[in-house]
Amino acid sequence: MNAAIPKIRMGFVGGGEGAFIAQAHRQAAGLDGRFELVCGAFSRDAQNNRNTGAALGLPASRCYSDWQQMLEAERVLPAEQRMELLVIVTPNHLHAPIASQALSAGFHVFSEKPAALNLAELLALKDVVERSGR
Repeated sequence: MNAAIPKIRMGFVGGGEGAFIAQAHRQAAGLDGRFELVCGAFSRDAQNNRNTGAALGLPASRCYSDWQQMLEAERVLPAEQRMELLVIVTPNHLHAPIASQALSAGFHVFSEKPAALNLAELLALKDVVERSGR
């Protein structure tokens, strides 16, 4: 990899210890060396969340108790430190609400399928995407 090309700083919501698909996404993101995991809200279970962050080499200060806290905290970090891309690997019913809030907070989003549970939810998310420029 060309060292002059900066890595994309990503955060994960979901994907704590024992979540198979999140591990697959993290491995896939690492294949080209262009992504760097910088933060996460991996599990609602506090111990699982801490264990996952530690296993991934993240500082405790960047392992958040929930995705709302992560979006708020990351949004105010200096631009060169904050997450740029949120990867959503949660149960399906959470994909659209998390994506909508992340986009509105100025973050790009990668969501494990499905993007939404129904057409109305998807159209609302489409509007957020268009307004956010993300």
